[in-house]
Amino acid sequence: MQMIERDVRMAGFEYRDNDAKVKYGSITGPLVIKDSGNKCCDEVTVIYDYYDEDSKKAERIRITYSAGPHPRNKGGGDKYDRYRLYKQIDVLGRNNAILAKPIIGSKDLLADFIEDFQIVNISTTSNGDLRYAINALQTYDSTIEQPHSFISKSLSLDQGIRQYFDSVDMSEAMNSLLNTHSNPNDILRAIFSSVVSSSNKIPNNELSKILSILSDIDLLLGRIIKTREWRQLRYFNSLLVYSLFETLTHQPIKFSLYQNPFPLQVRIWNDGRNFRTIVKSLNKYTNESTNNLVDLIPYFILILSKQENRNNLLTRLGLEDKEINTISREITNISKSK
Repeated sequence: MQMIERDVRMAGFEYRDNDAKVKYGSITGPLVIKDSGNKCCDEVTVIYDYYDEDSKKAERIRITYSAGPHPRNKGGGDKYDRYRLYKQIDVLGRNNAILAKPIIGSKDLLADFIEDFQIVNISTTSNGDLRYAINALQTYDSTIEQPHSFISKSLSLDQGIRQYFDSVDMSEAMNSLLNTHSNPNDILRAIFSSVVSSSNKIPNNELSKILSILSDIDLLLGRIIKTREWRQLRYFNSLLVYSLFETLTHQPIKFSLYQNPFPLQVRIWNDGRNFRTIVKSLNKYTNESTNNLVDLIPYFILILSKQENRNNLLTRLGLEDKEINTISREITNISKSK
């Protein structure tokens, strides 16, 4: 099951080069489940880009897991046909190009004497969600009747993070993240923004612990992206669940994509757009780089606050009323702070 779990978690992964460009294009149908109901045989197909550490090359592969009956051994006295689990790997893309004719791999035997009733039971409770089914198989105890009350559907970032915060245990939290169709950066940013926007309701010691854990996860994610160790992303959800979730439990955190109240966030967006225009205008008349000018903007505003004819100067720089009003507003704020 660990092999199947690894491949399912990789489903849909698209390899990117040093310029962050997808080499083989987007993947359609990264995870396909053929459910045969009560008849033989189920089949699972996953597609993703596999990066080989030794050759430093990536290939787009299609992996199919299928179960099928094996004829009874007439000489051995087997009473019933037994079932076998097979794995087949096909190469769909190689050398940075999709192949016109995929390279079809062999159908390799993985396991014999498959007990179909265990898979059928978990597949039924998971409502066809293979990611949840694999999760359940990892923790399944055949000697105990375990209730399953998980939602099996694709979740948006909003829905997934809200469900993550509302989860009652780690299994439900993991299921929420597995069903959330967003990249790790967006998921981590959404959790961080939600924590910060609710920070006034969280005790300082707990807030410090939560932010420290988020910082560690952010550093690890940054290293994975920098070194392109994409396969390590399979542990990302586990980090959010096993290192962070217990700390978040019982905290009054509400989902928010923005770290600030929305009216303030809108002003930040608008003023940020205006300041970019101001920096571009200054760049035409100075020998400073754009990065340096951004650092000098506070001093530029401070100097302008001492000038009575500053509007004439700003107009000569080619600025429009909205940029001039932004600077005037900042000058007013400086005056109030004195």
